[in-house]
Amino acid sequence: MLESSQLFPPITVTICSGPTDIYFRISDQGGGIPDKLYPYIWSFAHKSNDKKNLHKFTNFSKVPQMAARVEEYEQHIIPPDLSLGIGLPMSKVYAEYWGGGLNIFSLDGYGVDAYVKITKLGNKIENLV
Repeated sequence: MLESSQLFPPITVTICSGPTDIYFRISDQGGGIPDKLYPYIWSFAHKSNDKKNLHKFTNFSKVPQMAARVEEYEQHIIPPDLSLGIGLPMSKVYAEYWGGGLNIFSLDGYGVDAYVKITKLGNKIENLV
């Protein structure tokens, strides 16, 4: 039996720290993002011609009711293939709100490099109201 390290190429994480920011670079060789999808990676509600996913927000009906107590949380199971299409755009919103940033560079057929910049709180004026 092959180990997982033999099945998949490695994911490389590089962490750098500056006087006011921390930078992360996550690189993989997972095939990249197809060129036809790349312009829409920051879109919350990109409509697709794909019959499987005509509108990303249609999956919200599959999300179980939000749990308010631990007992309720343990009883709700979120389907593993549930894709809402908001994780990447929301990550960029949060990073920029706190003075950081998120960039993704893809080479279709090879892999992706994701760059995350996080501001060290207290060293810059955060977007606090």
